[in-house]
Amino acid sequence: MLRMQRRGYRLSILRRKLQHHIKLFPDTFGDVSALHLYKDIMRCVEELAGMGAWEVDSRDWTGM
Repeated sequence: MLRMQRRGYRLSILRRKLQHHIKLFPDTFGDVSALHLYKDIMRCVEELAGMGAWEVDSRDWTGM
């Protein structure tokens, strides 16, 4: 999410896509409620953004 946001994707769209993915595959994440999982993921994303460590190597599988 951080890399996509850095590339210009709007955070509101990324959040909506994450919620949609969680709802599409509820069994993937065990007994955790979709809302709880979404909040945990967003909290982790915000913590990583604050650390700045994720920016050190911004290359991903696309080679960008």
